[in-house]
Parts: sequence; C-alpha cells; structure tokens
Amino acid sequence: MILAAIIYTMLSCSFSKYRSYLIILLIVGLVLSHYSTAYIFAISLLISGVLGVVVSKYRRLNVNLLTMGFLAGVLSYLWYWMTTKTSYSAESFIKFLVHSLTSEVSPKSPALSKVTNLFNVTLPFKVSIFTNLVILGLVVLGYICFIYYILKSKLYCKNDAIYYFILVSPYMIVVILYVILPYVSVGYDIDRSYQQALILGAPLSILGCYFILKILSWTKVFEPNKQKYSLIFVFVLILFLQLFSVTYSWHDLMGEPYSEFLSPNVPRSNVLIVTPAELLGIGYLIQNSIDYTPLLIYGDYRADIRIYEALASGENRSYNVKFKIISCDSDIGYYYLREANIKSNGLLLSRDFDEITPLRGCIRFEDPKLLIIYNSNLSMVLVTMPN
Repeated sequence: MILAAIIYTMLSCSFSKYRSYLIILLIVGLVLSHYSTAYIFAISLLISGVLGVVVSKYRRLNVNLLTMGFLAGVLSYLWYWMTTKTSYSAESFIKFLVHSLTSEVSPKSPALSKVTNLFNVTLPFKVSIFTNLVILGLVVLGYICFIYYILKSKLYCKNDAIYYFILVSPYMIVVILYVILPYVSVGYDIDRSYQQALILGAPLSILGCYFILKILSWTKVFEPNKQKYSLIFVFVLILFLQLFSVTYSWHDLMGEPYSEFLSPNVPRSNVLIVTPAELLGIGYLIQNSIDYTPLLIYGDYRADIRIYEALASGENRSYNVKFKIISCDSDIGYYYLREANIKSNGLLLSRDFDEITPLRGCIRFEDPKLLIIYNSNLSMVLVTMPN
C-alpha cells in the first residue's frame, strides 16, 4: 500500500500537497474498510502505476490506454483470486439478486427476512437490497460520466495523473462487479459493502446525482437557475435513504434457526462446537485440556495458517493436535460435504457464523460434547456445557 501511494503521488505531481495527502487518506480508508478491497486496490495501484510510468515516459509508442488498463484490471483480479481462492462473479450477482427480489429471505441466512437499519427501524429484506443497488447505480453512472468528460475534453493529453486514472479505471469495474455487488445482492455484510461503496464512490455518486438532476431539468421538474440547490437536495435525499436502508444483518442471526441452541429445554449432552475464530477454538481446547483428534475444520487456507500459528505460540507448543481442512464455499461446498458422507467426532470449527445450520445438515456428528457460538461482530461468546 505504501508503494502504491508513492507511485500515485509521483504520477500526481501536478497536484498540491494537500490533494496528495487526501489521496493517501483515501488509500488508508480502503485498507480499513475490508481486506479484500484493500488487496485488490493495492495490487491494481501497483500494476497500473508501473504501466502509467511507462506510458508517461514513452508516449511516442502510442500505447493504447484502454488495453493497458484492461490488462491491469485482469492481472489484479487474477492476483486477488489466487491469493484469496475466492471467485466472485457477475453470475453470483445475478443469481443472488433474482433470489433476493423474489424471495422473502436472504439466501445466505434463511433466518433473515427482516433487517434493522441505522435508526433501529425494521425493514423488509427487499427494501435494503433495492436501495443499496440504487446507490451503487449512481456510483457507476457518475463514473461513466466522469470518464466520458475526460475523453471528450482530452484532459489526458495535459496531465499524467489522468493517464493513471484511465489505467486504474478497470479496477473500479472489477471491484464493483466482483466484490461489492455479490455481497449487496445477497444481503450479506450490507454495512461493510456500504462503507466500501461510499469510500470508493462518494464523489462519483454526486456526479450521478448531477446527471439525474440534468434529466430532471430537461423535463422542467427543477428550474435551471436553482440547479445548485437542487443538486444538494437530491444528493442529501439519496444519502438519507441509503443511511435509512443500510442494515446490520447479524442483529437477526440469533433468531431461528439458532434459538434451539439457547432454549433451556434442550438437553446439553448432544451439542456441537462451532466458532469462526480458529485461534479462539484452539485456545479453548488448550485451556480446558480437551483432546480431540483429529479436528474437522470448515474453512480455507487461512484457517490452516491460523491454527499453526496458535499451536506454535508460547506455551501452546506442547499441545499436539491433528486436523483436517474442508475447503469449500456456499451451496456447492455443502453439496460435496453431503456426498462425502463425512463423520466427525464432535468438534467443528467454522469461520462463518451463518453457516452453522447448513453445516450441521451436511456432517453426521457422533456424540458431540460442547457448543461454542462466537459472533465476532457482537464480540459475544455463548458456551453450553454438558450436564
């Protein structure tokens, strides 16, 4: 990220120091928003920055900016995919969007049919999805208008920083298409996606509002001499609607189907360990001298790394444990789990809180002993001990 910031600042040398600092703050904001966005943003800046330097130094080669920008976007996405082993796609967006708008519940969390917004008002699930897509639509619209203005006015001939902006532009499309939209359309981590979209597209959403305002002025909804105030009104209105609709899905995750774990009438002898934090799970086993061999872990390569780190730290080095990683995703992963007819000795560590129920339906747990539900968003641990 530091290298990317340096490259961007070098290419933006015509900017004042104040604006350069704002650019660096933007990068820091992206890092703080979510690791997936930060990863792809950093590598895109790095690749596009290098290509931008080449173009600015050797302009006589008549390098096609769109071709190089497309290459930067593809390389950054491939790097992101290889690093995270995660495949976000437009296909997922379409599938989730159709499901979200035609069903009353979230495809990721069947218990989630209504959501709670920033003002603690309960909203139907579809309302949240629709309004978030409207905001993202404004971001995309503003982005297209900005690129059109740059190409039309030929600003890229006067400023090297504009070259860089065009080079990095495919990344914006990749992030919106492959990272933000699938999350928003599935109703999963809406607040996180909103923060990403706001950081990435706040200026662009203003341009989108301005474009809509132009259309309204053509239809004489607003008078031309009041466009400045109308723009502020439209933008504030849309922003308020977005704040009103942004939701925190984990508020409702403790409802069905998880209430069965919390009922005092449920026997405590047949329960299951579930935790999204591998370090927490290993730490609990060590502290209570619980010996499970082998462990069955639902996760990705990061779970493998975290567990080795936990076992290699300090006094934990003497704790010997064998474990098996099941790496799969969503419905396809559950299908393979069912087909594999996997049996467990009663311990399951899962990274995602909302995957408890489908995982329980895929694995036959033989005499499970203990249940731990850990919700990292609420910083809450629920422990049910056997009688």
